[in-house]
Amino acid sequence: MFINFVSSILFMKKLIYAILSLLVIQVATATPVMLATDLNYADILVASAAANKIGAEVYWVNKETIPEEIYSAIENANPEEIYIIGGPAVVSEEIEANLSQKYNVIRIWGMTRYGTAAEVAKYFWKEGSEKAVLVRDEIGSIDKYAELVAKAKDIAVTQEIPLLLVPKNTLPAETEEALKELGVKEIYLVGEIEQSLKTMLKELGISIISEAKTLEEAENQAIVNAKRIIITAVGGWKDIITVTFAPKGVVLHIRNENQIPQLIEKLKEIMERYNIEEIKVVGRPTLAEKICNALAEQGIKHECITGKRAFVAKTIAEKFRKDLMKLRERYQKREIQKFREIASEKAEELKEKCEINYEKAKSVLHELNESAGLYSVAKARFELIKTLREECLKAVENRDYEKAYEFAYQLKHEVRMLIWDSRDLIEEDIKEEILSEVKSRNELRTRAFAIKSEIEKDLEKIFEELPMQCKEQLRIANKLLNEGEINKAIERLRIAKRVCEMAKTKKLKEIRKAEKEERICIQVITPAINPETGECIEFPTPCDVPEGWKIVGSCEIVKKAKRKAKECAELARKLEEMKERGASEEEIEKLLKELKEKCRRGWVPEKLPTPPVAEILPVKQEKPIICKPVCKAIGTRSEGWYDSCTGKLIKWAKCADCKVECTSQGWLIICGNSLEIIPGKCKEEQQKEREEKQPIPKDLILCPDKTPEICPQ
Repeated sequence: MFINFVSSILFMKKLIYAILSLLVIQVATATPVMLATDLNYADILVASAAANKIGAEVYWVNKETIPEEIYSAIENANPEEIYIIGGPAVVSEEIEANLSQKYNVIRIWGMTRYGTAAEVAKYFWKEGSEKAVLVRDEIGSIDKYAELVAKAKDIAVTQEIPLLLVPKNTLPAETEEALKELGVKEIYLVGEIEQSLKTMLKELGISIISEAKTLEEAENQAIVNAKRIIITAVGGWKDIITVTFAPKGVVLHIRNENQIPQLIEKLKEIMERYNIEEIKVVGRPTLAEKICNALAEQGIKHECITGKRAFVAKTIAEKFRKDLMKLRERYQKREIQKFREIASEKAEELKEKCEINYEKAKSVLHELNESAGLYSVAKARFELIKTLREECLKAVENRDYEKAYEFAYQLKHEVRMLIWDSRDLIEEDIKEEILSEVKSRNELRTRAFAIKSEIEKDLEKIFEELPMQCKEQLRIANKLLNEGEINKAIERLRIAKRVCEMAKTKKLKEIRKAEKEERICIQVITPAINPETGECIEFPTPCDVPEGWKIVGSCEIVKKAKRKAKECAELARKLEEMKERGASEEEIEKLLKELKEKCRRGWVPEKLPTPPVAEILPVKQEKPIICKPVCKAIGTRSEGWYDSCTGKLIKWAKCADCKVECTSQGWLIICGNSLEIIPGKCKEEQQKEREEKQPIPKDLILCPDKTPEICPQ
């Protein structure tokens, strides 16, 4: 089902305003629910630590659908809130929209698993936590660290503290910020962690309580405070996330029947030393039944629950619902009271969060204003952001800090969604968001100074003539840099870059008008767009801009919009060809889905003439089309080199900081001191071969009349 996005935003606006304006703390009448993807293990394990704290049920979902058994469990729980843990790349906006029709849905996420874990910790431990668990997990790993993170989760559950993920050798800036905000003083380390990360923790004044390098060490650490044991018969990592936790419990994983005797001995030892209240066996039916039979032979009391993954998850949740209700009541009475006691100290911090995210949204909206049909959608979301900011500041002024906190978080979420929805046109913002979640503070500090230098260089000839708003953003960014607030400094620099670019565009127009009258022109590179053709050119001076052309801040956004339009047109042509040759419904449906995902809101630059259906927009063909390797999916497990023409993967690689050059042998990849050749023809030879096989079309069809499914509404 294809969602009308603007309508969903308006509905969300009414929903959020109604709920948050009446927000009061009540005695729990139902347990909340947390949902996370089954595409990875990290999000649901992080969610489990938080669920144990607030008394929530945890379920996995597919990216686009909720299994029937899981949806039934959600309805039976009748939750006050549903928390989606993870971004729209792993749990779709359609799932969120459908659930929002009946429940209060809150999405908590970052651009990476490290960012999501940090956001979960800050949201559910808003009163702070002196302890936390830090576990090694690597982006791109499908299942290598699944069991290790699961053991770390057990420590977090039994200690009732947050779970944070880190790479082997660095402390991401976003994770560091979470540790500071929570007031963490002691850490449980899990996994092989290098000394460099331990040094970073020491510099923050955080001591290490214990260091569990192996699965067994982590498991032993968790069992000390456990009240329940879940034994899971696993075949792969997805079995690990079938049942992720029991209140104050640990989960033991058994992969084959040879491990059963060792399990029996371990259980006997645990039951002698610790006060274990109950044991449940779940997982792969055949192996689970063998485990249950062995326990029965030894007289160990247990309950065996087998079947499909969704059925097992639902059954376990129902059995623990009363225990979760007790945790919920305790959370509302004890933890929220703690937050109330310290909330006044966070007043200025809450105001700053609301303001900086609002400024970020304004700057993003300005950039989209010069680009594609996304602007109307972005504008609707911006109205929601504006309302949230006003309500946040009002709540702080009225000293209603619980409301202010919720408004501040929802505001941040909406701004992040604004960036996500516009990701094809503002790729730099996505890249910066990812870098803040994977790079250390020192690495980001170097990048911040590079961004600052780039802005100053771009504005040096007209800086003194720019308005105070531009200069003020740069002043705040400089202050934050000097104070070591690197994440905040980078956010301010990104805002400054857009604000100053807007001011520069306005100033260049004034210069062009004044100096044209005097027949004198300042030597400033001036980008301008031809409203009739969409062509964007950088002129050496404002006076060189032809009459009727519009001066803009940058040609790059126009180029991106035209590239996207061309991609959509090629897909539309391909769809038409498939229909004409009688392709199967499955093939047509697959391509149509791709069209809807890539072109669902149109990609016609807003300031260019928008042709009616089947009308043609001329495209310049002077420059040859060169297919070359480009680095995509930066910071994710899919990062690597892709063909710029077909989008197909060439090879996986860490390529964010690499360069590409054309040589006679092929494409030369330069990564620091490392050199590699990717075979392929380039420049004139590649262009000639391309023209022989398939001449470049002279026209670009933006919205073919025979494919109305993908035309902008």
